[in-house]
Amino acid sequence: QAAPAAPAGRARPRPQAGQAAEPALDMSVEGAARLDNLSLKLAGGKQELASLRRFSVRGLRFGQQPSGDLSLRVQEVGLEKPKLSVMVFKDGSTSIGRALGAKPPTGGKDAKSPAPEKDAKPPAPEKDAKPPAPEKDAKSPADVTAQPASKAASGPATDPASPPPPSSAQGDGAEVTARPNAGPFTTLEVGSLSISGGALRFRDERMSPAYAAEVSDIEGRISGVSLDPASRAEVQLRAGMEGVPVLVGGTVNPLIHPVFADMRFTMSGLDLVPLSPYAVQYIAYPVEHGRFSADVTVKAENWVLDADNHFTLSQIELGSKDNRPNAPNYPVKLGLALLQDMSGNVDLRLPVKGRLDDPEFRLGGVVMQAVLNLMVKVVTSPFALVGSVLSLGSGGRDMRYVEFPPGVATLNEAAEKDLRAVVEVLRQRPRLKLEVQGAAEPDGDTRGLKEQALLRALREAKHASLSRAERARVNVDDLTIDKDEYEDLLDEVYKDAPFEKPRNVVGFTKSQPADVMEAALKEHHEVTPEALKELATARAKAVRDKLLELDPALGERVFLSGAKVAPAAGTAGGDGGAGAKGGGSRVNLGLQ
Repeated sequence: QAAPAAPAGRARPRPQAGQAAEPALDMSVEGAARLDNLSLKLAGGKQELASLRRFSVRGLRFGQQPSGDLSLRVQEVGLEKPKLSVMVFKDGSTSIGRALGAKPPTGGKDAKSPAPEKDAKPPAPEKDAKPPAPEKDAKSPADVTAQPASKAASGPATDPASPPPPSSAQGDGAEVTARPNAGPFTTLEVGSLSISGGALRFRDERMSPAYAAEVSDIEGRISGVSLDPASRAEVQLRAGMEGVPVLVGGTVNPLIHPVFADMRFTMSGLDLVPLSPYAVQYIAYPVEHGRFSADVTVKAENWVLDADNHFTLSQIELGSKDNRPNAPNYPVKLGLALLQDMSGNVDLRLPVKGRLDDPEFRLGGVVMQAVLNLMVKVVTSPFALVGSVLSLGSGGRDMRYVEFPPGVATLNEAAEKDLRAVVEVLRQRPRLKLEVQGAAEPDGDTRGLKEQALLRALREAKHASLSRAERARVNVDDLTIDKDEYEDLLDEVYKDAPFEKPRNVVGFTKSQPADVMEAALKEHHEVTPEALKELATARAKAVRDKLLELDPALGERVFLSGAKVAPAAGTAGGDGGAGAKGGGSRVNLGLQ
């Protein structure tokens, strides 16, 4: 049956004020449909953009009620051999963009995205941005938690098509009432959508040589699509990419607002060598060997996105660095050496959390920021990074240097504990080498050497007072000076010292208070620049010898660097190789 309707091809006039609304059509359609051998090409070209062998719809039931409500129920939709080709041209435009009439990017025909400057460092966080903190109970020690920046001060845009911002009374855990989001349809149900023999081709002509890849043999089914907010469509898809299986599964409801998704994507063993053009472009190193695996879970509900990106790089080997003038200059090889385990694998987790209704949130950008944060940590705190990766007893603190008391080159118990953790780092990361650089601080170590010289003179005086048998059994450096003997020994050392001292009327050296004698002995002990350098060298040797005592197999990977005499200021590293290079009473440890 059909109520009176407007003439065909004309819009129904809106009722005027005071008039009753004219009833809409009351109709229903049932049947099936099929489309065979579809091919779409770019205008003026021979390149095929999309094609399919067959598109079929079975069990179709469409209805419109007099109220204007629309319903659509489909028992099964089938896609046989659907293919989509995506090309990125040299000017940065894409085949899909050209098909939709988009204008090419500005900057000229052969414009390319600018490469980082030669000495580029990972970008610093914004002024008011806080670095992402790892989750309290994170299981993977290489986790880097990423979160979006705070919302713009002006608030979200008021575009009606944009998702509404959460109520001020709503927290992240507050329940949000999902509502249908399917345009004019009040009922929309699809029993199943099946895909067989699908393919997705990609080609990027900006790279040299051009990069091409294909996701083939796409098979799967999506079952139970419905506008019901409580419904969950089951998704099971599988495909192959360069011979590697790709699996997608889970539940989703894309027809409600906000969307719901609980999905998992896995791919295991993708060969990275074909991706070398991208590697050279963005990290300045080609990939000579290696495979990539991913296990990504994504949950979206009540506007909250929680994604866990678990990536594995297996047996990755990089080639020689690209030496073009504008090549990026990141510490990539050091980062790999820090993260690679004894089998040469890198296991990395990048959790991402954020709100989908936050206009500042972009999933790809947040993941990239997490990677950059990791690179910053490689540069600034390599020991802290690898220490947390290995869950060492150091508690993940930065072990870039070993502290010494002023004037001393002997390791204490705390330093030895840290060096045990350093040995464990080198054992677990066989590609790392350790540079050991002794350092001395002019003012503090000069005072310290004078104090150590006085203490040594007191011990020698005590040692000389012992019997011959006692002297044979006891080393000078092992002697302790008791309080009740200190002043007597000090007086003896002071009187024997080869410098002019006040004398009494009969010509004997005057007795002086202890502090006066101490000051005079220290004043007349000269500390030369060579002595400070020798102290720095002795500290480095003490550290190296302890490391080799703990693990003699490290002999080829631990080496000394030139001694440094400098003030303690400027302790941060930043060269990505040798680590901390500041002065001070310590030994700097640099991972390479």
